[in-house]
Amino acid sequence: MFEWLIRNKEWLFSGVGVPAVLAVAVLFRKLVLKKFKHLVSSPTTDTPHLDTLGLRQASFASAVGRTASLPSGNEIAVKVDNAPPYQRDQIGANYVGLIVSWPVIFFSLFALDEKRCAVTLAYGDETWGAKINVTVDIADYPRLKTAVEPLSLSNTQDKRRLTHGWIEGKIVKCGLGGMKIEPTRLDFFN
Repeated sequence: MFEWLIRNKEWLFSGVGVPAVLAVAVLFRKLVLKKFKHLVSSPTTDTPHLDTLGLRQASFASAVGRTASLPSGNEIAVKVDNAPPYQRDQIGANYVGLIVSWPVIFFSLFALDEKRCAVTLAYGDETWGAKINVTVDIADYPRLKTAVEPLSLSNTQDKRRLTHGWIEGKIVKCGLGGMKIEPTRLDFFN
């Protein structure tokens, strides 16, 4: 390599050689970074680190035979949360009407009346995932009557615990703090 530099020093260090070497270096860097962007992206501005479709979630999705739709719940939440305060409503409104199919976990429940309840789900596989709110008829989901919220559990397993689930539906509201989905299907798998 050193011998090549000595033989080609005239054209290399003239006006033509430096830009040519820089162009090759920039092209190489762009190709490499594009291919491995998920490894070097910032967790505060890009969402791959915040998305929970890791190995456990991917195996769960394949076990139930479903594929999550994009963008993910966490991607939407990060875009809304990171937007300037006066732009959050507009960015959230851009997702209203979007049909989604996402993995979720049960987070909490609030009885609205004898027939309906408000259920809060978290996107993905952890309770810190984007919050998804749905209103359902309790008759359609009788297990919700005895469900235990995950944050109130001790380290022991509880048979009443609802964990993994899947939601399909349309986003009807989206903003800071989560989104409301009108479900066409909501399944719990345990």
